[in-house]
Amino acid sequence: MSDPRAAIHDVIKATCADQAARHLDRYAAVRPQKVAIHWQPGERLELDCSDYNRFACFTAGIPDPAGNGYAPYGNSSSIWAHCHHINLADAHPGDIVTFGYRYGEKHACQLYEFDTVRKQWRVGNFGRPGQPVITWLAEEIAYHRGMAVTVCRVAAPEPPPSPVDVLRSETDFYSWISWRHGWNAWKHYGARNPHVRPNVGRVIAVSHPGWWVREKRFLLNRKKANKVV
Repeated sequence: MSDPRAAIHDVIKATCADQAARHLDRYAAVRPQKVAIHWQPGERLELDCSDYNRFACFTAGIPDPAGNGYAPYGNSSSIWAHCHHINLADAHPGDIVTFGYRYGEKHACQLYEFDTVRKQWRVGNFGRPGQPVITWLAEEIAYHRGMAVTVCRVAAPEPPPSPVDVLRSETDFYSWISWRHGWNAWKHYGARNPHVRPNVGRVIAVSHPGWWVREKRFLLNRKKANKVV
């Protein structure tokens, strides 16, 4: 897969839509339980929460988040123990969230997409009969009130930075002046758009005290020709 995280997103979307349309899938918390290798709409899934996450990861072509090589055993505690724990702010689609009093032993769901309006994550969830469904992570946290919430990173490449992220990461004078005047890569966003401001400090007089004078000189000279000598 060229983008495993996009593949996880797609399989969550497809399986949840198929369940909503056909109601074929069955929640089955049993072991041993073979992770589904091939699936297409109209086929029945019999999985529980952790194996649904493992199934999505297998479909995306990434290593077993439970660390078992996709053997027919393992659970949300296996995912908790095997994966690196991260902050939710650092998470990406495809990462897994576990719930439990100690070792993520009660439940696992998978990050689907971040809603930029509500500032919340949606998750793919197969933790109860009638699922899989796409729900809000906040609802799962409320449902598992009192339990520790752990975000586990799956072994997929980090998604490439977006064009906006690239602009925000710039730190030099010419990026700053281009942002201020809406030039070059910043032209599409308009002058001084706060969403694409380079990473140059909030107060230029403090972070780069010579830049205001340098900007004035640049603007005075940018259209002048060289002197003939």
